[in-house]
Amino acid sequence: MTNNRRYQERHFLEIPVKVANKPFSTNPPTIDAVMSNISTGGLFVATQQDFPIASKMFLEFSLAFEDLTKLQFILSVDSLRRFSGKPRL
Repeated sequence: MTNNRRYQERHFLEIPVKVANKPFSTNPPTIDAVMSNISTGGLFVATQQDFPIASKMFLEFSLAFEDLTKLQFILSVDSLRRFSGKPRL
């Protein structure tokens, strides 16, 4: 028996992601990585480069519709609008 103390459902999709330490609007250098182990509490990003603990990072990724439907419980449409800065309709 394993002792799993996690309360959120986890999804083990592997999604390619670009990582930067500045907003993408400033055209920063990016690092290719893979995010996985996704839940409402966070996700894991595997990179070939180390980053300082508690670094603020910016992620850019695309999802296939099938993957988006698997993850829809994590981010509601309203929360996506807050992240993107777009107003509610």
